[in-house]
Amino acid sequence: MDNKPVLRQSLITSLLNCGEQVRLGKVVASRPDLIGHKSEALFYGTKFHRAVESYFQGRLYGYSVSHDDVLDGLRQSWHILEDGVPVRWQGSPESVLASAEKLVKRYLDWVDFQPQIIPLAIEKTIRIETEYAWLEGTLDMTTKDGILDWKTASTYESARDVADHSIQSWVYTLLESGGDIKLASEIPFVYHTAIKQTYQIYPFLKYARKEDLEILVNRMIPAAARLIREDGPYTPNPLFRFCSSNFCSVWDACRGGKIKL
Repeated sequence: MDNKPVLRQSLITSLLNCGEQVRLGKVVASRPDLIGHKSEALFYGTKFHRAVESYFQGRLYGYSVSHDDVLDGLRQSWHILEDGVPVRWQGSPESVLASAEKLVKRYLDWVDFQPQIIPLAIEKTIRIETEYAWLEGTLDMTTKDGILDWKTASTYESARDVADHSIQSWVYTLLESGGDIKLASEIPFVYHTAIKQTYQIYPFLKYARKEDLEILVNRMIPAAARLIREDGPYTPNPLFRFCSSNFCSVWDACRGGKIKL
């Protein structure tokens, strides 16, 4: 099949949860003047990710990265908007930075006691071809024991909910296996989740079941590819639990009401 669309886990998830997010995302992408704000939660998570990634770069390439080095890098990058989109702050930038510093330090203290985590690759992008689409994803880190993904969450309950219901482990293990469902079901996928309210770290180990991977390959990917090729129909879902300015990247162009399209 010619001109296969490229699907990522985030796109498939958006189509499952709220197709309107996909439609508005395409509009906003073509109209930079319509970009509203990035949520504080997304900004916080990105900065946390960059900080801990810099620590593991040292493990990967065999040089020492101290906790102070990581925290200095976090402070220096805090006011840099990587994509130029302003942040919708819920607290002051300084107070949120202080929280991020504390959480990063707590994670580094915890991971210092995990010497068995040996990185093989960081930010590895993989693309495989399926019958209906190209499937692509960027894995936070692969290790000798599987795939590791960094997450931040407000509470343990929300972190547990993401770990239990996200299709990320399905997509990433399928990518790492080269499209082999049996092999994918045997690859460990671990969330390293840092909780912002309590400053605790929880690892959640997941294995994608063969039946879930078959659903992904035989139902989700073909349906998502058809929607993208035919440009819809995109079904809005205002009752979705993440329909909020804290989570949705196109909130200002949708229920935020500031931009009318």
